[in-house]
Amino acid sequence: AAAGGPGSRDAIASILERFQPAVFAYLRRTGRDPETAADLTQGFLCEVVLDGRLLEHADPRRGRFRTLLFTSLRNHLADRHRHATRQRRDPGTPILSLDRVACERIEAASGSLPADPDRAFSAAWARSIVLAALEEAAGTCRGLGMTAHWTIFEHRVIRPLLDGSPPRPYEELIRELGVDDASRAANMMISAKRRFARTVREHVLRTVADPADVDQEIRELLADLGARP
Repeated sequence: AAAGGPGSRDAIASILERFQPAVFAYLRRTGRDPETAADLTQGFLCEVVLDGRLLEHADPRRGRFRTLLFTSLRNHLADRHRHATRQRRDPGTPILSLDRVACERIEAASGSLPADPDRAFSAAWARSIVLAALEEAAGTCRGLGMTAHWTIFEHRVIRPLLDGSPPRPYEELIRELGVDDASRAANMMISAKRRFARTVREHVLRTVADPADVDQEIRELLADLGARP
């Protein structure tokens, strides 16, 4: 959708917003201060992704979008280093602007990422995919009257996965949500987990060349998501 046609501008904005944390995390872990990392993130998104029409030229047959974005970022940095005196681009009115609030939010989220730049990029990428899938799956569950199911899943699985907090005891959740017993709560959690798993697969499928690669990509995402400093 971002490559052209109706709705391309919204699709581009969605992609940039989703994956800018991975770009920013990589730049921060290379030793750059937040302001410099934000400027370079903005420059990469404008010069390479937008002006360079990276999305239009992306070919699913050539591999994963994550690899394309990461390779393009590293090439862009190498090019900037070789041409340090090149004239800065006037961004005009960009589709996506990294304002101060956005930078502070990304910076706070990047604090729990690995120190290695490559691993920080992968971990931030995984987090972006998972958070997008979480938002969609949570909305679906609420629409289906499964709010309690999602709450149990969130406290038992998602929060421990994202921030390392211990799973909330079933006893607390049962009392809070008015569920009959732990067995019923466990079954509700499984239903929400299946909904989330399907949503993750749909999101990952959009970033790989071959549907057969989805399972491997999900395994890598979960490993990257669990990476700690």
